[in-house]
Amino acid sequence: MNEFHKLPSLEDLERSNNWGFGDIFELLCNHTHILPKAFDEGRTKFELIYKALTGVWTTIEDSISLGVIRVKSGRLMDLSEGPMLTNNPNVVVLDKKGFLSFYRKNKSKLAQYLSYADFKIYQEEFLDRLASVKETSEGGRPPFPHKENVKQAVEKLVKRKPNITQKKVLYMPEVINAFAPNKGNEAYPDMPAKEYKELFGCSISTIKKIVREVYKSDS
Repeated sequence: MNEFHKLPSLEDLERSNNWGFGDIFELLCNHTHILPKAFDEGRTKFELIYKALTGVWTTIEDSISLGVIRVKSGRLMDLSEGPMLTNNPNVVVLDKKGFLSFYRKNKSKLAQYLSYADFKIYQEEFLDRLASVKETSEGGRPPFPHKENVKQAVEKLVKRKPNITQKKVLYMPEVINAFAPNKGNEAYPDMPAKEYKELFGCSISTIKKIVREVYKSDS
């Protein structure tokens, strides 16, 4: 591998939708600094370092071959020589969202491999932060846009009527109006969930969740 590979700035990586395999490997392992020094550590230490790096490398490779991480350009076979002999691993470009999803599910496994050589995930804080942002996938459900309005309406209602039940809150006009303007008076107790969604454009389960959050914070 080219030891002079330079990792793009974290700011540039965060803005990009696609990441090179080499950049991902560097974020995880700091290999461009570790590998050149490994030869000076003695055979036993070198073997531990190589085992750690290879474990991470092949775990990502396996996820690519299984379709967990989508390849945007390049060929998986271009990585077959491993971390020592692959000259330019960035020839394979991966979907950033797919990698972050993989990272969320496999972080402990990657960390375990690195621990063989007493290493930790190099840019752990950066990767953790990006992986914690659950972006809406293509064709997925967007976040509920009126959550804050509903939350405020529920908070005001509960403050005014502290003994009101969570169930009753779901049908109160001021709460309905927070996400379906001017339709609050059309609600009635125990309205069927299907009718609720058709009339107000929102699942009653979504409103229930917000109501529970308000009651929980007040408890």
